[in-house]
Amino acid sequence: MVRFSQYWVDPDDELRQINNFEEEKKQTQILKNQINQSQGFSVANLSSQYGGFMPSGGIIAAGLKELSLQAPEIKTVVDSYLEQQGKLGKRIRDAARGFVRTAFVGADSLAEAVIKRPFQAAAESFEERGLNPILAYAGPLLGYLTDPFTRDEVKNLFINHTKEIKKN
Repeated sequence: MVRFSQYWVDPDDELRQINNFEEEKKQTQILKNQINQSQGFSVANLSSQYGGFMPSGGIIAAGLKELSLQAPEIKTVVDSYLEQQGKLGKRIRDAARGFVRTAFVGADSLAEAVIKRPFQAAAESFEERGLNPILAYAGPLLGYLTDPFTRDEVKNLFINHTKEIKKN
């Protein structure tokens, strides 16, 4: 079932839109009367030359004052705008570098917790048994998966090692 209010236009909204359109036409006419043709050409030249560098308000103001393209005032505005953009780019670049550094530190910490410490615990366990600790690097996962004694011993060594680190 289709609601009738979905297609119904509020007369007050329609009247407001008409009034707003009329007000915009009046303002446009006032601007047309205030701006002469040479100012319009000046704004067009400035926007084609400096459109990518200057803010639009600066272009319009310089055009209304009919400044030439080589005016020192325009050069000052363009230089300060480019300097601000450079600072913004540097801040973005620094934030990206910080993010990448943090990601690498996090990955390193994760690798230490997941890979390095268990292998060190396995090597310590092999050494206590009188075995070559290098063998711990060859098959700690196989020993960990198949031998419950090794699994429990590695777990206890890891827990004790982390408690020691927290004490220091």
